Amino acid sequence: MGAVPQDGEGLKAPRGRPGASRAGQGRAAVRRVLPALAALLAGCLASDAINKDYDRTKVRRIGVLAFDYAGRTPFGAEDIFAKHLLDRGYHVVERARLESVMREQNLSLSGLLAPGTAKGVGQVLGVDAVLIGSVTAYEAERKTLVMVDSRTTREEPVFETKPEKRKDGKTHEVTRQVGKKVTEEVKQIPFMLPVDAEVGLAVKLVDVETGEVVWVGTETSQGVNGAMATDWIASYLVKRLSKKWVSRRD
Repeated sequence: MGAVPQDGEGLKAPRGRPGASRAGQGRAAVRRVLPALAALLAGCLASDAINKDYDRTKVRRIGVLAFDYAGRTPFGAEDIFAKHLLDRGYHVVERARLESVMREQNLSLSGLLAPGTAKGVGQVLGVDAVLIGSVTAYEAERKTLVMVDSRTTREEPVFETKPEKRKDGKTHEVTRQVGKKVTEEVKQIPFMLPVDAEVGLAVKLVDVETGEVVWVGTETSQGVNGAMATDWIASYLVKRLSKKWVSRRD
């Protein structure tokens, strides 16, 4: 599998100049500390972890099993993950073939990963590891009724009539527009507000020979529908897996 491009190197903070004020030196110190602090916070918020002691050279072919939707209607999360694994250069075995072999062998997921049988099953399936996933949260896209302000602005001309003297000395009434009257009316009207779908997923990559967890990731995202939210999660987690896989492979 080809190397995955790594993030660029961080920029060095400028050093304090000779004779700089204490305030300036303080700001420079803060600039030097911020990148380290950001890295620390990113580590605390990490949504995945990889088994550092695992020999990842053993994994050449990955099978993606049907996800556990916990009674929800399936929305193809496993196929979306398979697509992103392929995009990142992993060798993925067709899920239909895996499930067919598992049915022929009368295997459940627990049987697949059971010590003593897993190695032979892995050879039959033609995979070194399987990706197992479960839906931890799901809220379909919907619309909710809200009341919004509708503003109507009305402008009316304002006229003024006053006497004016003509050249012949006679006086007559003259009406002219001297301005306008602006009125605003506010009404509340019902509006169906679209609400994005929300999906939460937990996935793990498991060695079929030993049952050892190689990598685990969890994430929640929103999207205009469940598939788009899942696509973002899959792209994000597989990207993180690829970076850790390459950086710790040697």
